[in-house]
Amino acid sequence: AMGGLGEADGELQDPQDLCLHGDELYVAEWGNHRISVFDKTSLAFLRHIGCGDEDGSEGGEGGSGPGQLDQPCGVACAGEEVFVCDTWNHRISVFDRSSGAFLRSFGRRGGEPGEFNYPCGIEIAHGRIYVTERTGKRLQALS
Repeated sequence: AMGGLGEADGELQDPQDLCLHGDELYVAEWGNHRISVFDKTSLAFLRHIGCGDEDGSEGGEGGSGPGQLDQPCGVACAGEEVFVCDTWNHRISVFDRSSGAFLRSFGRRGGEPGEFNYPCGIEIAHGRIYVTERTGKRLQALS
């Protein structure tokens, strides 16, 4: 076991989802507005992806700027990229798996294809991105 309630490295607040990729375990933290990355075998903390505060610090109240997350609840990996359901920003944010650098985001709030109402689940398979929505009550398959 690892973790414990808190904002420090290796601590978690409201973990919502996890993804295993290679030797690393990615955990979407709703309460800390970030993805925490751990070694899959030892569960040792490795790094954070995303940040919550406008000033770039981690944890906090969440943010809407590029690379900031606001209550993420889904995470998936494909190749060298980490895809995050950035729930309260109504978008999918994509980060570099190794460095954690923000690469891009897509989507906005709405009910049309490619738009989201609180995206909460994500999976990537066969060249498609599958996203479920908390209040949109739908599943989208994006290519």
